[in-house]
Amino acid sequence: IFSIIAYIFYDFSKNMISKSDPAIKSSLNFHDEEPAVDLENLDIALFLYNREQNFYINDSTIAYFEAKIVTTFAKDDGEVDEKDFPLVLEPCDLNKVKYPYLIDNLKRNGYRRSTCIRKEQSHDERIEGGWGEIEFDYLSITLKRCRGVSPEGLPCQRNEDIEYNL
Repeated sequence: IFSIIAYIFYDFSKNMISKSDPAIKSSLNFHDEEPAVDLENLDIALFLYNREQNFYINDSTIAYFEAKIVTTFAKDDGEVDEKDFPLVLEPCDLNKVKYPYLIDNLKRNGYRRSTCIRKEQSHDERIEGGWGEIEFDYLSITLKRCRGVSPEGLPCQRNEDIEYNL
């Protein structure tokens, strides 16, 4: 029984990684239409919180967020490659947030100390496809520690201060 279970797990894993089994090759097997998210309809607020002192930080001389849409696609030779589309981030604006629960949260935590993804970008703002497909998109958000100079050109805080806040 153990050998059979191990073989089934191995076979499923191999098919998932190589995407060779049609049953797992496309998320359309689980959806009526291709899953897609439009950033125009997606509200994401990013906060950096210092638990020690119980306050929110929005200071790029300590740390800042970077966001991008990553598109995976199949090349002519059958290999899968990725292309990044950086997203512009901005301070959250309550007038652009659509969902009431997020507006309440932003008001409670101080919306001026939060970062949102700008609704209008210079490229396609859709995330399409599902995990397990050969071609799909995903949103990548990274917290970057300030090193040397912040994105605004300001000198970073001392390493001890950055460590304390992070």
